Amino acid sequence: MPVISVIIPCYNQGEYIDNAVASVLDQTFQDFEIIIVNDGSTDEVTARKLNESIWPKTRIIHTVNKGLSAARNLGIRLANGEFIQLLDADDTISPAKFEKQTGLFSQDSNLDVCFSDYLIYDTDLKSYLNHLSSKFPGDLPIEDFLFKWERGWNIPIHCALFKRNVWATDAPFNEKLRAKEDWLMWCELAVKNINFRYIDEQYAVYRYHHNNMTKKSSEMHYWFFLTSYYIMQIIPNRYKEAFLKETILHINSSLEREIYPGLTNQIIDLKSRFSQMDKTIDYKLGNTILKPYRFIKTYLFGKKYL
Repeated sequence: MPVISVIIPCYNQGEYIDNAVASVLDQTFQDFEIIIVNDGSTDEVTARKLNESIWPKTRIIHTVNKGLSAARNLGIRLANGEFIQLLDADDTISPAKFEKQTGLFSQDSNLDVCFSDYLIYDTDLKSYLNHLSSKFPGDLPIEDFLFKWERGWNIPIHCALFKRNVWATDAPFNEKLRAKEDWLMWCELAVKNINFRYIDEQYAVYRYHHNNMTKKSSEMHYWFFLTSYYIMQIIPNRYKEAFLKETILHINSSLEREIYPGLTNQIIDLKSRFSQMDKTIDYKLGNTILKPYRFIKTYLFGKKYL
């Protein structure tokens, strides 16, 4: 049985998949398996790569397109390893990552998740970009995930190495989310008070390119808002009022003034969800906070919602 199972979802990312797989095969620690989940790719380059390439230690699973969360969950269900490494098909990891992180797990039997710092590579500029460190700035991970995520701080998923049993389910990613699913997953782990360990070394490379979801900001506010709804359901009551307040202020400060037709059905569904939240969650907002909250509800859901 391999020590590490590497899960690589791939949807139309054939131009990058060789680099992702090579970064795993080049590890100094070699006790791993690779599971590539072809999430219904449609482009010719990806189809050729996944049908013709023969990579060692690698299985390729073909499925209909269900999104990143479903592809990750499928890979995790098929995994045999004690540890899980999640790696998107357009990203890479550094050669010493597995050796360093498994070594830390060997030293501390209570460790659940080990994550490192990372580099950002801009494909268009062909250069590396600066970013803030992934290190936890405080002693309470749950507060960092709730109040600082994507506000100057985040953890690309491939920075981490997870114990396989850290998740109570073999489907830790919410398949209703097409973005921000990792934020919800991190919050769920933090609520469980699992043990995190940070390595102040850059063992992962996040690729920034024209097809990357991070650049599609038109939809990101919606997914941030929807994920916030799910997070509200799992966090302790003592955090709910502050989290709702900070979420509203964050979205209000960055919301683009346009609703995209492709999101119409999802917005209708979200309207219903937040309507229920209004009725079931006890929070008190002063006039300063209530005004932007009403703006967001009006803007996203229409004046009838008010």
